[in-house]
Amino acid sequence: MEVLLQFFTFLKDLWGDVIFWFVVPQTQKGVVLRNGRYLRTVGPGPHFKLPCIFSLGDEVNYADAVTETTETQAQSLTTADGKSVVVSAIIKHYVTDPKIYILEVMDVKDAIVDITMGKIKKNMMDRTWEECKSSSLDNDIAKQARAEAKKWGVYIDEVTIVNLAEIKSIRIIGNTSIV
Repeated sequence: MEVLLQFFTFLKDLWGDVIFWFVVPQTQKGVVLRNGRYLRTVGPGPHFKLPCIFSLGDEVNYADAVTETTETQAQSLTTADGKSVVVSAIIKHYVTDPKIYILEVMDVKDAIVDITMGKIKKNMMDRTWEECKSSSLDNDIAKQARAEAKKWGVYIDEVTIVNLAEIKSIRIIGNTSIV
């Protein structure tokens, strides 16, 4: 049974290499590489390609082009007036340039979360507790994160603070003594 499965997998891979067309799903954008080098960016629908025989020809990589949401982890911060707070957010974003997204940045979603958490930290620590509760905080963070994410082929549509609470944060650090 295993041999038969391997045979059909081989046939499927071979068929994908010798056909002259490919279809990009409606929810994605594609990047076509010829012999490992960028050739063009393609949108949804059918497209022609050179068959990939003996590892030469066109290869297509895909990126989701629909709006996605990503949640940040909760982070403990101190506001400008000394209040200990915990904050987390949801980031609404989508791919604008699949070439940069696929070929130039490793793990873009983690990068989006990291940069947004950095912008949250900066904005929260520069404001008092009362200013942090203002609706302008979301817009300021989104604008700053959007400028950074643009370099990665991503548009950050919105950043929404979903958890914001004044909470005393206690950190317990384990004993690291060496015997």
